[in-house]
Amino acid sequence: MNLRDVPDEIYTALAEGAAASHQSLNVFVAERLTEVARVTRLADYMASYEAPQTAGVTAPGRLSHSPHAARSTSGTQVAATQERHSI
Repeated sequence: MNLRDVPDEIYTALAEGAAASHQSLNVFVAERLTEVARVTRLADYMASYEAPQTAGVTAPGRLSHSPHAARSTSGTQVAATQERHSI
């Protein structure tokens, strides 16, 4: 793998990371690029995901309207919720 047009400080950071991980620069950079690709795909998926209305899953800043969502942390409510879901 040839790294072109990479600033010296970036190249140095990658080389140091590879040395610290006891890997070749090629393996280290390939693993970092793999991580970036996975995160990018995950971010795309999460941006397009719509949870089913009955799942009780909420996006940040939204309130759940699920009847199973806990409205208090009292032992009675927690116990009742656990009892409903026990097998």
